[in-house]
Amino acid sequence: MSSQGWFSKLNKKLELHQKIIPIIVVCFSVLIILTIIVTSYANYFFGLKHAKQSLKEKYEIVSNAIIKHGPLLDKMVGDKRQNYKIIREEFLRQQPNIRIIRNEKIDELYGKESPQYYAKDELERKVLKEGNEVIVREGFELRGVFPIKPNIECLRCHYNVGEKEVIGAISIVIPVEYIFSETKLVTLVYIFLGLGGILTAALAVYFTYMKIAHQPLESVVKVLDKIAEGDLTVEVPAVFKEREDMIGRLSKAVDKVLEYMKNFTSKILDYSVKLVDQVDNVFRLVDSVNEKIKFQNLQVAQTSIISEDFALTVGSISRNTSAINNIAKEMLAYIKKLKEAEVQEQSEILVKIFGLLEGLNTKVLEIAEDLDKGLKTSESINEAFEEITQVSNEISQLMDKMSENAYETLLISSYMKTIASTVKTKKMEEMLFELFEKDIDRYMLRLQAHIKGIDRLDPERWGDYQAFPLGKWYYSEEGQSLKKMIQDFDFDEFESLLKNLHNVGKDLIVAHNQEDSIKVEKLQVQLRGIARRLKLLLDELREHYSKIKTL
Repeated sequence: MSSQGWFSKLNKKLELHQKIIPIIVVCFSVLIILTIIVTSYANYFFGLKHAKQSLKEKYEIVSNAIIKHGPLLDKMVGDKRQNYKIIREEFLRQQPNIRIIRNEKIDELYGKESPQYYAKDELERKVLKEGNEVIVREGFELRGVFPIKPNIECLRCHYNVGEKEVIGAISIVIPVEYIFSETKLVTLVYIFLGLGGILTAALAVYFTYMKIAHQPLESVVKVLDKIAEGDLTVEVPAVFKEREDMIGRLSKAVDKVLEYMKNFTSKILDYSVKLVDQVDNVFRLVDSVNEKIKFQNLQVAQTSIISEDFALTVGSISRNTSAINNIAKEMLAYIKKLKEAEVQEQSEILVKIFGLLEGLNTKVLEIAEDLDKGLKTSESINEAFEEITQVSNEISQLMDKMSENAYETLLISSYMKTIASTVKTKKMEEMLFELFEKDIDRYMLRLQAHIKGIDRLDPERWGDYQAFPLGKWYYSEEGQSLKKMIQDFDFDEFESLLKNLHNVGKDLIVAHNQEDSIKVEKLQVQLRGIARRLKLLLDELREHYSKIKTL
């Protein structure tokens, strides 16, 4: 696994404080270590500088005491050269770390001296030759070699040299071990304090971060976890919301989300319960209508059977009537024969006529029975039709109730859709124009409900085109931005149709309230035409919107 992959995996697993605090502590530790190094070096540098300054101060002392000795020798009795040697030897005896180095020019006047008064290494020879002071560190000692140049007073004795010419040098050695030991001690103190500072800083950063940032964030995360689990009874601690920093802003944002979710869920729950009740009512009404329809079908079937019986009775009456008519014709024929026949034949004809009379009487009785039966059947049919009419009225009332409940369901679903559309999602963007078209349909249905007396609409509200979802979207930042981006679309016509839709809807409500039925019919026709044209423009605008979203 590459280092990048390892760090990426580690970055996913570690908690936020496990990522931030070590970085802060490391940075703080680096700063402390750098401070220790710089401070220790500065301490060493200033100690060394102080030691060099001490060398120069000693050089001034030696120079004043040994070199600038003219006035003192003038006051002494005896040989000046011998007196100088006495003073020099006594001084050097008391200062073992100081050497006086002489040049060959001095030997020309005063002769040779012991080897200790001459240059013993390259450094001292370089100073005698170049005339520049040199200070070097040699182990735990600091050595300075300073050139001696005569002034006017010195030329009284050293007349064989010129002014500012090097006639000798002073070598001074001082121990600097105390400087390094003190520097080392101070460095150890710095290291100890630095380690203590690192530990203290680490603990301070850890507990400060945990108290100020991590624990509040952990509390907010727990609230979000509860919200994700569907528990909206949780609350963001008030102490976090009072803060003005990022934690406070985050807490306020989460509290707003929680409050929105509570309101959203509460409304959805209320509308869902209402929707379930409405659906239950619709099903109950449907069951009642079905029962009524079944009963009505049964009544119709019974009426049909009674009607068939009545038809049979009528047929029987018709047949009997026809038979009576035939008997009557036959009797008339026998009566004619009776007038023309002889006495003997008349007796036979009378017998036949009496026989026909009996048959006629029988048929009349049958007709009477059929008429009685038909009368009863007619009464049954009338009763059946009355029952059918009553059931039809009940079905009509139930259908009206179903229509009202269906309209209530429409209202509830519209409210739920309005609430759901306040949450901007990818699905919402995909269904945006489809929802706008359905809003137009719902607008038309609400107006029809007002005309039917199911609802009472406020004309001013329903004439406000900017208060409805399509108008809100069109005049929002997104709608106006889309208007600037799309060049080949007639937004003027779209806006004009949107305004006209609501203006005509407002006029329709007013006309219905004034019971102007003719104007209502004209406005309905006009409204349907505007709605169709507006939907066509919405379809065209949907295509442009989809192309822009895919870019």
